[in-house]
Amino acid sequence: MKKLLPGLALVAVGFSSVAFADATPQDVPATLSISGKLNPSKSQYCQVVLDKSVINLNATASGLIEQGQNGTSTEEMTFSVYSIEQFSRCDKQIYEGKIAVRFTGAYDNADGTAFANTAAGDNAAAGVGIGLFNHDKTPLDAREIYKFPAGSNSGTGIIGLQLIKLTGETIKTGSVAGNITFQIERL
Repeated sequence: MKKLLPGLALVAVGFSSVAFADATPQDVPATLSISGKLNPSKSQYCQVVLDKSVINLNATASGLIEQGQNGTSTEEMTFSVYSIEQFSRCDKQIYEGKIAVRFTGAYDNADGTAFANTAAGDNAAAGVGIGLFNHDKTPLDAREIYKFPAGSNSGTGIIGLQLIKLTGETIKTGSVAGNITFQIERL
């Protein structure tokens, strides 16, 4: 009987540990939110490259041309559209004349063909805008797209910028500021 009691005690301990192991654990789940985007291959991407990132335009009130007139002292800059990868779909679209550039920003409130002066405060100029001009100094409508000719292996353009007197506005001298974004358009 002395041997039976320790054996029964050992069996009782074994059953009690099984009973504790059978208890359902209180696990806490976690949720992972996933977002993303399936991108086309890089061979489809085009990029705009500017030869300048800042242009300083200065003029006197008497030296301003009227909005819509040919430029007189434009500050020229070159912009080009390139493919991110050589021999890509972008190159083909440039050659086919299916790539253009749109100039975006705050347009003037006179004729809407130039960019507005975005400088603010008491020291800001009034009645003045930033005009865009072709290489031959003829005015460009800032709202229109700039098309590259078909049959070209590169999309390169030269534009001029000059401060102009806005149509029907009164000039007040002061500071001038503006931003122009060169945006790729697929035709």
